[in-house]
Amino acid sequence: MLALPPKRPVRAGQGLGDALSSYASKTHSGTEANRARAASSSLDRCRAAAAEAAEELARGGTGGTSSESAALAVASAAYGDDSQMTEAALENCSRDLRRYARELLAISRRVPDADAALDGFLCEWDDGWATPSKQNPRDATRGLGSRFRRALRNDRKKPTVNKASRQRGGLRLERGATLYNLAACEAAQGCQQDRSSEQGIKRACRHFQRSAGLFEHLRRTTRTAGRRGAACAWGCLVFDDDEADLLDLSSPCLDFCERLCLAQAQACYYEKAVAGQTVAPPIIARLAAHAAHLYWRARAVCSYVPEPENEAKLNELLGEEKCENTDQLPPSYDTRKGVAGLDASWPCHAEFQARCFEAASSYWAAKSKAKDAEDHGEGYGLQVAYLNRCERECAAALKVASRPGAKRLSQDAIETITDMRQAAATQRASVARDNAQIYRETVPNWSDVTQVPRPLGARLAKATVPDACLVGAPGRTPDAMVSAVVPSDEISLLRGLLPRGARSALEAYADRCRRDARECQSRVADADDLVRAALQSLSLPQVVNDVEDCEQFATHGALPKGLNVATSASSEGLFGGSSANSLLALQKKASELTQARLRSQAARVAARAYAGDAAAAVRQRLSQITIDDSDDDALLKVVSDDATKQQLASLDDAVGRSTKPRLSETLTLSDDVTKAAQQCREASSAVDRSGRGRRDAAKRVEALAGEEAQAAAKALDALCDAGLPLVAGDEPEVARYDDDDDEDDTGDERPEDEDVLPLPPPPTTPRRDDTKTVEASRCVHAFLERRYASEMAPAFSEFAQALGDPRPAVESLASSASLLDEAKRRDPSYRSARDALEKVVAAARLFEELVSRLETRCTAHMNAASEADRRDVPPPKPVTTGLAALQQTAATAAAALDASPSHASPSPRVDRRSQEESDAEMARRLAADFDADDNTVRPPPIPVHQPPPQYRQGQTYQEATRHAPPIPPPDHRHRQELSDAALARQLAEEDERAAARAQRAPAPAPAP
Repeated sequence: MLALPPKRPVRAGQGLGDALSSYASKTHSGTEANRARAASSSLDRCRAAAAEAAEELARGGTGGTSSESAALAVASAAYGDDSQMTEAALENCSRDLRRYARELLAISRRVPDADAALDGFLCEWDDGWATPSKQNPRDATRGLGSRFRRALRNDRKKPTVNKASRQRGGLRLERGATLYNLAACEAAQGCQQDRSSEQGIKRACRHFQRSAGLFEHLRRTTRTAGRRGAACAWGCLVFDDDEADLLDLSSPCLDFCERLCLAQAQACYYEKAVAGQTVAPPIIARLAAHAAHLYWRARAVCSYVPEPENEAKLNELLGEEKCENTDQLPPSYDTRKGVAGLDASWPCHAEFQARCFEAASSYWAAKSKAKDAEDHGEGYGLQVAYLNRCERECAAALKVASRPGAKRLSQDAIETITDMRQAAATQRASVARDNAQIYRETVPNWSDVTQVPRPLGARLAKATVPDACLVGAPGRTPDAMVSAVVPSDEISLLRGLLPRGARSALEAYADRCRRDARECQSRVADADDLVRAALQSLSLPQVVNDVEDCEQFATHGALPKGLNVATSASSEGLFGGSSANSLLALQKKASELTQARLRSQAARVAARAYAGDAAAAVRQRLSQITIDDSDDDALLKVVSDDATKQQLASLDDAVGRSTKPRLSETLTLSDDVTKAAQQCREASSAVDRSGRGRRDAAKRVEALAGEEAQAAAKALDALCDAGLPLVAGDEPEVARYDDDDDEDDTGDERPEDEDVLPLPPPPTTPRRDDTKTVEASRCVHAFLERRYASEMAPAFSEFAQALGDPRPAVESLASSASLLDEAKRRDPSYRSARDALEKVVAAARLFEELVSRLETRCTAHMNAASEADRRDVPPPKPVTTGLAALQQTAATAAAALDASPSHASPSPRVDRRSQEESDAEMARRLAADFDADDNTVRPPPIPVHQPPPQYRQGQTYQEATRHAPPIPPPDHRHRQELSDAALARQLAEEDERAAARAQRAPAPAPAP
């Protein structure tokens, strides 16, 4: 088993996290951008761990330097160097690579056109199948084990290395290189397993199949670029050498790696069948035939022209007996096409293994024919032919081992094929001797496939489909991809960072859920309106309550709940302390009214006769008291009326019968009325329950719709981590991938053709505008449809079941109500009870009305007496608003000016300072008056741009506006006009007084 060379990073510097942070800050909101910036450092650490794992794989555990060839390091590990990597180290490398590959897939899923969006990121990788530059020639065997040196002991000169190409690119190249290294790590883990036990063989086979699945995914991704080549498929930008080609990620090289891993996995099945010793020889022959077929397919990929054998080594391997006619064996490959640049040891190894398994297939086919010959007595000639073919296949394999390029063949493999050749020759000689002496069957020519058919291969090794979190969701339709994705417990560093297209799809989904929830509420409202209108037209449930009240009153004498005036919790007893006599209670209230009336009249008479200091205030209060004694007379007349007494007597009788039932007055309603009332009550309860069920179901739907938006976003985020594409263009094409290289001569089909769908071609369009919204993928819409069907549809179905059609229930209720009406009309006991109960209800209402009117009149008389007894003088209420306040303020200011000492003033300008002080005092008083008015609703202040009022000439802006209140009232314009007029009058009067004083003053003496 051979491991495959990994890719080596040129440098594991920073850059991916910074590019992601820059992208998020441009295209996402603050929260998501902060989340991306927080994840950038963790992403850089993850990339550094993956680069370290790639370096460790490239060194192959041999202690080589960083410039050592990965292919030579793998060759050293394959030839059993003692310092190769341990299984734990390979497991750690695989873990780091898987984690980084998962994060790279998450970035490509969450960032539309990631190569263009993350333009600040650039990675560099060395070709895994190339070697360092010729400018620094060195010994290619330096750092390798002793067994590898012995394998090269026949070379007269030290092998030289080819020129390596350096690959530079963006996120696509980084992801392809990481997946390639992960596949190489899986192959190395398969080679590391101990295949001496059955469990070790199973683990090795599992690792090889995983590696084949990853290589197959990479090959199909490369093939989607078509004639543009692998460099276009993986976004490689620059090469150190323009003539160098992309080798390790090219389609032929990946095809070779895939076929080699499948062949080694099939070889594990063969080893398990041979070690178990329970599998029939024909099955083992078929397993070996398919392993040979896979090795031949790997050999066919290499464009390698076989070199002439080393005669000395060939003689050493074949010995004295030379096998002739080995050239008749078909090569099963075309040397004119294939991948160029591979070392000759790889095609030699594939051809050697193919020859070995061809020989093993013929050997086990001969064993199966030997068993048939023992059972049926014929088939010895065919057994001899199979042994002849086995011997010649072994000789052909040894010829391949003698070539100068066969440097990867271990001595154990050569010894094993030599032993098989010797065993086949011994058995052939024995069987041929027995056939010649005893059975005498014709021995067919071993090269004639019509007479000696080759065993048909049995395919057990299949490429394992890679995890969706590494390569994306498998499937050919959006529904299949959504079904195939399973959320894992591993959380990506970019959890919560969704593209705008996915956000828009989620918002549309949430709007749809809320819209449907509102529709449910509307349907519930319509159903409730229908039921409410039906109940109102049928007077339900009041009709049923009336029947129950009549039944209780007729049978037990019980009053309705609304008329039950005697309660056990009342401390006053019946009717305010009387003993079951409403007339006595009413007369008691009437006597209280009479006493209050006399008290009020006496107080008013005394107030009219009062002549003290507060006489004016008392007469003013008396004028405000309006009590008409005629109302009291009318009310007392109604209380003492005979009709009122008769009605109250019926009420007293009903109350007394409710407290002490009398059998002589007991009535029993008919069964028809009772049953109809019960049916109507049940129908009404059913309608009420259905209404509550509708409303509860609508509330549940509304709550679910409110929570579904956030739940759907979390679920979509988890599926994105598992490999579901979110952006349109990241989905696979619907057309099936057609591989033209799948025809073979064994009838086998490549298993991966049915399991994995290729990815779409890589984006080659120019970078899109970051401000435009990228549409969500069809997978997102399919996921939202599935989630709607799984989460919201059951709730809507439950709501539809709870909603139902209220019309049948309403019709049933109407039918029950009509039956109840008919039964009430036919029952005389119900009519009697209803009439008696109506009389009691009318009497009770009359009693309540009279009591309320008596209490109201008593209260009015008591208030009038208290007002008439008052002898105080109310304080004067200051006037703070209106024209009266302005006139009062102006009068006060004029009186103050008149009281000031008079001294001569030659002109009005002499008293200007006193005038300004007076104006300031008046402004302060006005402001205080406005502030003291708490009832004034103050509008917003006057705008600044409003022009000041027009005052007399010579005033400044402050002088003109200082009289205005800080916060003017609603009618400030009218008040301002009145204030201006008052101020003008005051100024005019002051000018007149100043002129008068000037006239009374003596004239000045003339100048000398």
